[in-house]
Amino acid sequence: MKRVLFVCTGNSCRSPMAEGLMEQRAKREGLPIEADSAGLSAFGGPISDNAITALEEVGIDFHGHTSRQFYPVMAGNYDLIAVMSPMHEHYLRQMGIDKDKILVMDVSDPYGENLETYRKIRDEIADKLDLVIERLGISEGRAV
Repeated sequence: MKRVLFVCTGNSCRSPMAEGLMEQRAKREGLPIEADSAGLSAFGGPISDNAITALEEVGIDFHGHTSRQFYPVMAGNYDLIAVMSPMHEHYLRQMGIDKDKILVMDVSDPYGENLETYRKIRDEIADKLDLVIERLGISEGRAV
């Protein structure tokens, strides 16, 4: 089983959406992947309402999600850390995380935007999960 940690700023929009989408896809396709998420400035709050709605529209219930802070010690628990922007990669590298363990997904922050923007970001994340799966070395439901 491969483990991926999705990281954004507050762990209230992009990274929890990525976590939910990856868990759904792994289950649907029988991929040996476990997903989790964290933020670089998370304060233990709920996922944003628009993120909840955008996920519900594709059959994912994330009402119980509470944002959590990323700590460098967490890196050892994951095969890959997928960050949402080059800025996030920069901060992780400053914390001593090896660049080979980081994948930049390059997804814009929808925080404070309307539901349509969250839908677009959700779909963009879903499309970019192929990059995560490839980087994890997963092929046809099995780790390579």
